[in-house]
Amino acid sequence: MGAKHQFVNYAGPGKKRHETPDQVRNMTYRLLSIMIKIVLVSLLVGVALSSFNITAAQVLRDFGITPDQLLNYARRGFNWALPHIILGALITIPIWLVMYLFRPPPGD
Repeated sequence: MGAKHQFVNYAGPGKKRHETPDQVRNMTYRLLSIMIKIVLVSLLVGVALSSFNITAAQVLRDFGITPDQLLNYARRGFNWALPHIILGALITIPIWLVMYLFRPPPGD
């Protein structure tokens, strides 16, 4: 029926979940592995499309967007998001740090 997951996100009522260093390393490896796979597949698709003389500028033009407009949208998005990320981090990071410092040791 459903797929089995390697990591369980919920430890149960009254139980705290602590990842072991091996689990954290495995999650990091999986994330990097997925990112590398996406880059490689994108490269292969790009090579295949370029063999048919299809360029990114042509695809963007078909969508009604120029490369300059796309860059402008990306800049505007980044300029909007960065102050919000910094503001959120100014609150989130100290709270996380206090919670991390005062959490019970693993095994308690």
